[in-house]
Amino acid sequence: MKKIIILLISILIDGLITNITLYNFNNITYFMPMCTVVSLIFLYEDKDFLKLYLISSIVYGTLYINNLLFSFILFFIVISFIRLLDKINNNCFIIVIKIILVILLYDGIYFIFNSLINNTFILNNYIYKIEHSLILNLIYGLILYNITKKGSKFNY
Repeated sequence: MKKIIILLISILIDGLITNITLYNFNNITYFMPMCTVVSLIFLYEDKDFLKLYLISSIVYGTLYINNLLFSFILFFIVISFIRLLDKINNNCFIIVIKIILVILLYDGIYFIFNSLINNTFILNNYIYKIEHSLILNLIYGLILYNITKKGSKFNY
């Protein structure tokens, strides 16, 4: 139950921050939250793979991407990557590396698909989005790390 609450809070934060920030550049807000994607790092367990995948991709895809097929593909790749990264022991430094890698993967795949569909390949937009999303998402990830105790042996 706690995992679903964390996932729903992350989805709400994604929507609130993009609506609150006033400044945007090419339809990208100054603080680009990807709290849902970051929260998947802390919520992932092998036994809940399918449930986490379906809930996150359906809700996030419906609210923010507006394309369920694209959302299914994107979240499957990201959760599979998190599954590979989950074999590494967690400490604060490793969690920061995981967050950065997952953000780069998610945004990279999103950028490639979006570029193929719209026939526009503007690398500056991708770099701008990565630069402005890292700080906020790292802070959120470190807060989740302390809340969920991913690095400890206690079950949350």
